[in-house]
Amino acid sequence: MSKYQFMNEVTRNLSSRPEMQDCQVEGKVYVRNNDTHSYGISIIRTDDRVSPIVYIDRFYDGYSQKKRTIDETVDDILELMQHMEGERNALTDISLDFDECRDRIVFRLVSASKNKEYLEHIPHIPFMDLAIVFILILEDDEEEMKTIRVNDALMEEWDVTTADLMSYAKSNTPRLYPPQFQTLDSLMTEYLGFSPCGNSDENDEDFLYLLSNERLSYGATSILYEDTIESVSELMDGDFYIIPSSIHEVLLLPEKYVDSVEELNEMIYEINRNHVVSSDVLSDRAYFYKKSEKRFYF
Repeated sequence: MSKYQFMNEVTRNLSSRPEMQDCQVEGKVYVRNNDTHSYGISIIRTDDRVSPIVYIDRFYDGYSQKKRTIDETVDDILELMQHMEGERNALTDISLDFDECRDRIVFRLVSASKNKEYLEHIPHIPFMDLAIVFILILEDDEEEMKTIRVNDALMEEWDVTTADLMSYAKSNTPRLYPPQFQTLDSLMTEYLGFSPCGNSDENDEDFLYLLSNERLSYGATSILYEDTIESVSELMDGDFYIIPSSIHEVLLLPEKYVDSVEELNEMIYEINRNHVVSSDVLSDRAYFYKKSEKRFYF
């Protein structure tokens, strides 16, 4: 049984359970970043506008390995929904009124070429060969971030334009997710407790920097922080290349350390194919920032 067939069978079985009499149970293939697909089941009560989604991947693995039957899988999902009751109630209480949402609209950067399906029904702005998309933050704490993708329907309901969304996001995103800029060596030292580069002379020059946000989540967006990029260019004292290591962070490399852009792009491509989760890939090429023009090139 394919995963799609499994999802439909579980959805049908779940819909027939007495506990689901007043609910709309829907199995759906969700398009995610880089046009990757996730299979999920939403269980929406009458008058609910927002509901958690139960993604079925791990349940499908259990079924495929003959560890769980369809009926047992449905029992597992019902038990999970009971545990998620508090989360459901919290989501139900969230207002989608624009006046209450405007300060929680943020932007993210995604690949344009890898997200043709993803971008079809959502407002977005081209940025080099990337796309700026918009997200509504419902809740964000140390354990979990709950969000809603701003799509065409929600933008129409709010009666705003893409330019309006960009205006709010430019203000909100740096405020909610402040930038983090440091040498790659210092970041590794912070996490490992020692420098992976070993003891170096105090006069040795750092040349590879990481730019993200303090949460280290969707931090590649930090290159859109105009004040941050200008400050970074001052600190680096010149032009630099941006290596899109993932949607969560970028690496910055002063121009003088790059002998061949072609070789740099080949390295990025190779790393993306072998070491980065497909849904986290941002781009297969480096970008260039020219300090004197305050402008990106690709």
